[in-house]
Amino acid sequence: MEYSTLSYLLRCERTWKEKKKYSLYSGLSAGIRKARRLENEVEMESKINTGYQVYLMGINYKAANKVFFDVNAGWGVSGILSAGLQYRFYLEN
Repeated sequence: MEYSTLSYLLRCERTWKEKKKYSLYSGLSAGIRKARRLENEVEMESKINTGYQVYLMGINYKAANKVFFDVNAGWGVSGILSAGLQYRFYLEN
């Protein structure tokens, strides 16, 4: 038996401290989550319900121009500890 989840969450953050190479933040995400149960690669059950993630504390470390390494601790659909890369779509002045 296998389980698969896919989440679409909107995220908002409060930046507590920002330096040239890193920033510390807290935040909240809310949206929808699709959970599936599979047996022998055949979908047996599928549920769509709400999902959330509370980011108690996170850090973004600037790896390149608009690429950041992100580590955060919290609670919700992403678990208690998450790490990954972010690419930010914004224009710099």
